[in-house]
Amino acid sequence: MLSDTELQRVQEVAAGITVPVTMVMHRLDSGSFFENNLWNIACQINGVSLNRIRLDEKCESSGPFLPYLALLNDDLETIFYHAAPEGSEFQPFLDIVTWLGSTGKPLSGDGEQPDGIQRSDPLELLIFIAPTCPHCPVMVRT
Repeated sequence: MLSDTELQRVQEVAAGITVPVTMVMHRLDSGSFFENNLWNIACQINGVSLNRIRLDEKCESSGPFLPYLALLNDDLETIFYHAAPEGSEFQPFLDIVTWLGSTGKPLSGDGEQPDGIQRSDPLELLIFIAPTCPHCPVMVRT
């Protein structure tokens, strides 16, 4: 669960975005602590944002890494949270919500590439985090 201070930060971010952001919670309805915590955090974010950060729900019976929270970007699920965006991971989560909510543009790799690197397919990164690691939030933000 998010603290009152964190919820206030969500409200500040939501007040500053111009394009609504959608989160999709993929659930198993297993009743696990992790799933309940992730669902509660998503509901808190949705509630205090006055629906500027929207919440949709999908119940699935199979799939890798369930449950998870996804952020939609141009109607595509592009950012997946298999960990709760809390603690040191909370600010990077707010940063991406701010970016998605202020540009409304899809994430892309249209920036300059180093010499010799050509990119035609979307890049997929899987970042494993540790809640106490000081470097993980920087990698998530990057």
